[in-house]
Amino acid sequence: MSFLAQRDTTSIELMDDPNCDSEKLIRTYQQFRSINRYFSGWRYIYTQYIRPLCEQNKKPTRLLDVGCGGGDISLSLHAWAKADGFDLEITAIDPDPRAIDYFQSISPPQDISIACRFLAELVAEGQSFDIVISNHVLHHLTMDELESFVTDSMTLAQNMVIHSDLRRDRFAYWAFAFLTPFYRNSFIIPDGLCSIGRSFRPEELIDVLGAENGWKVVKRPFGHQLALWHKGSA
Repeated sequence: MSFLAQRDTTSIELMDDPNCDSEKLIRTYQQFRSINRYFSGWRYIYTQYIRPLCEQNKKPTRLLDVGCGGGDISLSLHAWAKADGFDLEITAIDPDPRAIDYFQSISPPQDISIACRFLAELVAEGQSFDIVISNHVLHHLTMDELESFVTDSMTLAQNMVIHSDLRRDRFAYWAFAFLTPFYRNSFIIPDGLCSIGRSFRPEELIDVLGAENGWKVVKRPFGHQLALWHKGSA
């Protein structure tokens, strides 16, 4: 069987260990910013999907960032929208209190709401958002968790859901390993390689999400893919 032919569902990322090295964890959050800036493609996602909705809305656009981690995606979206003159109200949540503590420690803009919460809690409260996004979350989840996560995302989104995740690909794996000298003293490289092994291929992801439910999976550069859903598309 060829390398990465099957999805790894058993390996666990080092930073998910509650007893992991705290200094390496902070360094990992810090390094996420450059990883996401150069490889995750969120500037494209903003201009292609988020900015057009901001242009259409006559009221502030409400966005939920699920599994926000160190907050770099929320911060980038906030800065881009502000530069374009749009009122983008961002709520950033993560179930890991360590991520929330780090995000709050870097003095984020006061109009970004940050909380240690689960997605299901917001559903239970009847909350809603124009856009629900996540970055590198899907591959962390068990199949049962993924089903609930996707359903809750659709329930909360009044317009669209954008889940950006890694794509299991041998070239992406070895290219990421090549970055080892640039990301030392953190969990970036071992966890990134683990994440690629845990991630879906596009045909697998659309099979899990269901095209009949209105989902579309778009292949993106640098070993990424987007799971997209628009309300009313099913």
